[in-house]
Amino acid sequence: IEKCGVDDSPLLQEIIDLIELLKKFVISRMKRTPNVESMHAINLHDCRTKIAEVLAEFEALQEVSEEQNSSCEIFLRDIVTCVNDEEEIMRSIKETSEVEIPKEIEESMREMMNVREREETRRKILQSEIDSAERRLHNIIEFNATSEKKLFDICANIEQQYIALLAKYDCDIGASHALTEELSKNNEIIKGKIKEMEDQLAVQRELYVQFKKEREIALMIAFTEQLDLLRRNRAAKIIQRAWKAYFERISLKKRRKTKRK
Repeated sequence: IEKCGVDDSPLLQEIIDLIELLKKFVISRMKRTPNVESMHAINLHDCRTKIAEVLAEFEALQEVSEEQNSSCEIFLRDIVTCVNDEEEIMRSIKETSEVEIPKEIEESMREMMNVREREETRRKILQSEIDSAERRLHNIIEFNATSEKKLFDICANIEQQYIALLAKYDCDIGASHALTEELSKNNEIIKGKIKEMEDQLAVQRELYVQFKKEREIALMIAFTEQLDLLRRNRAAKIIQRAWKAYFERISLKKRRKTKRK
């Protein structure tokens, strides 16, 4: 203000003192939390802007009339009002900070303790699972080592058996080849015998068919003769029964006549 050549006044000095006091108060309060500090930066920027505007107005007051000085005083009163509003805002922020921030800190600490307990419990569970997995892994490694040794022994035994079987297979192949040749020769002989037997069977079939026909004819003749004999015997029996019945009737009549006399 002195550089601009503006005369000092009690109101202006009071405004300056209030602004400086507000700056110190804002700076001291804004250091507590990042949110308050951010708000302080905004308010400080507004104050600096308003102070720059006031200085501009003072420079204009040096060149203008007393009417402009009166307007400047009105403007300065508006600045005082704004400063008072800022102080009210800061008091509200202070009251809120004194009540809400400790409460939030307490809740945050409680939440952090809960999270820490959960993480500790989870760490213990994970450590237990890791120990169990390590024991299972150790058991699996031992089992795999034992199984690998057994498998190696089995493979060695199988390899020896395979070599023995291969030698036996070579021997059996030689014997099989000789046997195949012998069976081929026997097969040819058997085929010849089968052909001979088939020819004999064909002759036997023809003889059998002829014999069967002759036997059927003989059976038919014999059956016919027996049938004729049966018929003759039956007729004779019928005649005999008729004669017998006739003689019985005659005898019965004679006995009746004798009784009457």
